[in-house]
Formats: sequence, structure tokens, C-alpha cells
Amino acid sequence: YSYDSSYEPVYQESYVPEPEPEVVVAPSPDYTEVSVSEVQETYYGPTVPTVPSGNSYITDAEYVILCNAVAHEAGSNWISTYDKAKVVEVIMNRVYSPLYPNSIIDVLVQYNQFTGSESYVYLGTYSSYVSDDVKAAVDLYFSDPSSFSHGYFGFYGDGVHNYFY
Repeated sequence: YSYDSSYEPVYQESYVPEPEPEVVVAPSPDYTEVSVSEVQETYYGPTVPTVPSGNSYITDAEYVILCNAVAHEAGSNWISTYDKAKVVEVIMNRVYSPLYPNSIIDVLVQYNQFTGSESYVYLGTYSSYVSDDVKAAVDLYFSDPSSFSHGYFGFYGDGVHNYFY
């Protein structure tokens, strides 16, 4: 084994790329900034909170959407008003949970959750399935939400009974 003294390691400086120049795109002349509230009002109705009943604030449009949801999920006459209100509890529990979207519309149209909800969420008015009892159920929930503190996040029915979990 011999040592070659002519060999010296070559050290290279680390390569540091030059920063890319910042690109600034000016808006086109016909561009106008639109606020989220303007978009919501255009597509979902007034954003001014109203109190259809009780002390929780939802918009008129959200009230209609909840009535449509209850009518389509539990609108049968044999389902009690209280059980219909528990459907509202499930929806609102999801709205308030970090595990689900944080708006009524987004909860209802979430993939594989409320089948067919697109048919009534974007309707803009009450569906033909909304009855006075359905409205009473939504009113019941919002008249005293604390009485609906079961923590339900889902439900199903077997044609005879509704089961909440």
C-alpha cells in the first residue's frame, strides 16, 4: 500500500439555485373583485341572519334547505316531529364538527352522505315534499337546540323505525 501525496480532494461549494423572479399578473380591465358574501347571496339567498324560530341563527335559504333535507330524509307521516327534528340535529352536529364540512349545504352535498341531496339543496324553494310537520320539526330543533344534545352524526331507517347514532 502506498500513499499518493499528489492526490488532494476537491471540495465543491453546494449548489444554491437563484430565486425565480416574481411574476406579477395584473387583473384584466374587466375584472371585478367579488366578496364571498356576494357570491353566497347570489347563489344561496340573503346572508342576513334570520331567526325562523328560536334562538339559533340561520339564513332563510338555510332554513328552506333544512326543511327540504328533512322532508326527503324523514318526511313520512308515520315519523314523529321529534324524530324529524333529530335529522336536523344530525345535520347541525356535522356542521359544528371539525370532522365534516362547516356549512349546511356542504354537509348535505358531501360525497356519499345524503343521497340525492343535489336535487333539493340547490332548488331555491321548498320541495313538494315539505309539509307543515317538516317545518314544525325544523322549528322544534331551533326553538331549543340544547334539548337535542344526543351527539348524533348519522341515522338510518328500516321502514318501521329510525335509528340515530
